[in-house]
Amino acid sequence: MAMISEFLKQAWFMENQEQQCIESSKGIRGVESYPDFDPSVDVVALDRAITVKGVDEATIIDILTKRTNAQRQLIKAAYQQTKGKSLEEALKKVLKSHLEDVVVALLKTPAQFDAEELRASMKGLGTDENTLIEILVSRNNKEIKEANRFYEEVLKRDLIQDIISDTSGDFQKALVALAKADRCEDPHVNDELSDNDARALYEAGEKRKGTDINVFINVLTTRSYPHLRSVFQKYRKYSKHDMNKVLDLELKGDIENCLTALGAKGDFYSSFMSTYDLEFYAITLPHHVPKWQFHSNVLRHSLATLNISYVSEK
Repeated sequence: MAMISEFLKQAWFMENQEQQCIESSKGIRGVESYPDFDPSVDVVALDRAITVKGVDEATIIDILTKRTNAQRQLIKAAYQQTKGKSLEEALKKVLKSHLEDVVVALLKTPAQFDAEELRASMKGLGTDENTLIEILVSRNNKEIKEANRFYEEVLKRDLIQDIISDTSGDFQKALVALAKADRCEDPHVNDELSDNDARALYEAGEKRKGTDINVFINVLTTRSYPHLRSVFQKYRKYSKHDMNKVLDLELKGDIENCLTALGAKGDFYSSFMSTYDLEFYAITLPHHVPKWQFHSNVLRHSLATLNISYVSEK
């Protein structure tokens, strides 16, 4: 239950608990496939929890946070077939506030959740740059392509065109490159190429007057994360600064935030970590976002963890 309590602590946004939430998230690897899973049994338990006087929130939380996303989709389908109504709508009628937000989000596929978050970040007045950065930086090619597909087939919009309409300049270039989902994902690292990239970054930034931002965008949005980690290590051959400091010196604004997040992902990459790695979130989670925005941030981070499925090493 420790994971569930920490998850809810984040989802409900307790005053002045940001650092505690971040620290609690470290080391959580995800949700194992629930043993002896039977969606019909869960449907009965959830329906009882929904209809009981006062609502049995503990049972709802326990079931939904201990099932993988694939298992939750089977529960949704079984509930619809058995009860003739949507599980999401049934839960929305009896839950409220942040708990409702969390539960409804848990019932979405990762692609649906990401696509809807991306759309919301660009809908109406203003743009939520942090959400764009967080999702497009942290997902792998397959996940971005699936979000793109949902965005086009269900939301009836083109993600890249929306990004172009809502952003501009170098930040736009970086986001468009990420949204194309064609980053190299080969775990093999070519030492010569990584050294060439390290030197190219040095020559595009510190060595010259002004910054050739296109070199930074190209390397950080197309190379694999193991490769980037090697690049950052080799960069110290050419400079007294690490990459995080270089990005801080050479860039400003949204493009700095975007490329710094990519740098953090590359720097802390490890082959056994999921793309949804909470250490990455702990590093890149904005420390000065408005409180109204913090809830949506930790909700996405918590769901990212709960949407990891893995088989335990026995």
